[in-house]
Amino acid sequence: MSHSQSKMNSKYLFTGNSVHNFSVNEHYITWRWTQIIYGSFFNKRVKDVLIETKSVLSVKRLEVSRTCCNFDLKSDTSNATGFILRCATRKKSGHWTIQTWNVICHPSEVDDRVSQIKLYRELANPNRPKSLLVFINPYGGKRQAEVIFYQTVRPIFDLAGIRSTVIVTSYQGHCQKYMLTEDIHSYDGVVTVGGDGLFSELLQGLLYRTRADAKLPLYEQHKPFSKELTPRLRIGLIPAGSTNTVIHSVHGTENVETAALHIALDLPRERGSHVSPSLLSRYSKMSDPPAESCAVLPMVLISVSATYWHCSMSRHRS
Repeated sequence: MSHSQSKMNSKYLFTGNSVHNFSVNEHYITWRWTQIIYGSFFNKRVKDVLIETKSVLSVKRLEVSRTCCNFDLKSDTSNATGFILRCATRKKSGHWTIQTWNVICHPSEVDDRVSQIKLYRELANPNRPKSLLVFINPYGGKRQAEVIFYQTVRPIFDLAGIRSTVIVTSYQGHCQKYMLTEDIHSYDGVVTVGGDGLFSELLQGLLYRTRADAKLPLYEQHKPFSKELTPRLRIGLIPAGSTNTVIHSVHGTENVETAALHIALDLPRERGSHVSPSLLSRYSKMSDPPAESCAVLPMVLISVSATYWHCSMSRHRS
């Protein structure tokens, strides 16, 4: 790790002891502690901490002697334990990253606090994904999709306790065919690691699979004013293609860590939709060429929420 990387990472790493006034509910985790600050001088500062419960990725017991900080404590606290809390935070740039909190406290308090945080984390957002199906297009963009997933995305999913099944696509239409023919009922959502083309495949496959499961007509038999259904599965997008304009239009960035954290934490943000007078709906890519800028779907309203979102479908009359 370079000096600049180490400095950047330390900006989001906090360690402290003498914890008191600890409180947790489904909205916030708070405590007051003595933060240990590192730099040219070793010093301590009493500080209040407030963390949004919904931003917590993981919490687990921490043995002080095994912390990454490797700091020196007084002999009477050398056997102290604590917990390590990892959560997502938004940087000034608008991108998201992981904060790490090494909280040193009395051994008798650790298990109770870890249990409380886990409980309220679930209450804060019970819809977090636990099992995801991931499609990777190894040929798109700079052919770095697998590297992007295994180096950046998978560690975040693992940290959040998400099981991920990975399918590396080998031909055009692979993703859509899989969605139509394989058992997908055990998953909470589907993620694409690629560009706009892979997203289009997945979306078409998911919409048709939803209709097929309901024994509704597909393709040319799908008529206006016919019944529409909302897919149970949510879609997540990780940018790794030649064009990533769908994901960029969702939250204004193609930052991979941001996308992965939004998926792991199920952080939705409504972006709106468009419905044409001809009872057709389309998602739009602000990219060239214009001929590739949209995919038309029969009577479907696609409601986009951040990087991990529901496809909400309803009928509209002009």
